[in-house]
Amino acid sequence: LLIAEHQLTQIRATVAASREAVLIGDGQGRLLFANEAFERLAGFAALAITTPLAKAFEPADSVRRMLDNLALQPWRGELALRLAAGATLPVAVRAEAVPSRDGTLLGFIMTINDLSENKRAAAARRQLELSLQIAAQGGVGAPPRAADEVITAILSNASLAAMDIADASLGSPAAPLLEALETSTQRAAALYGLIRSFNR
Repeated sequence: LLIAEHQLTQIRATVAASREAVLIGDGQGRLLFANEAFERLAGFAALAITTPLAKAFEPADSVRRMLDNLALQPWRGELALRLAAGATLPVAVRAEAVPSRDGTLLGFIMTINDLSENKRAAAARRQLELSLQIAAQGGVGAPPRAADEVITAILSNASLAAMDIADASLGSPAAPLLEALETSTQRAAALYGLIRSFNR
């Protein structure tokens, strides 16, 4: 059954101006409404009315399981939002049921947040940690070297800076800062290695 029109009107009014991306659907898992924030996130106009939710996100099996259990409890998790030209966007999803009077699933409301920057920052952090390990060992393919106070200081400062970036990155993109830190650390380690080679 579709959500009753008056309920749908009230819900639309509530979420239309929301800064978060929101979808509303019916008890059969068909989309009924997408707000402007969702359209900006997805990069295209609102999904067609009655589009099955499983066609808007992947993996489809996870979407179906979510809908099967949504009447019992809210759902939180990660899905991939399908975009144009076969691309996908990693998103965090919170889904809550709109129950009917008899407790069955009348519809649902989904709040969606872009995770692409979080994923990029996590990848940049992993890459930085790998670069620090390689630099500590003297470089790719280099024999292990004795601990050195200068290179230890360079790597320790880079590690502390990475933690500071992660702690201060709420609401701001951390990935570009981590990537710049990795480049600077590699440059400093390489320059110090060059200076050491001249002093031998």
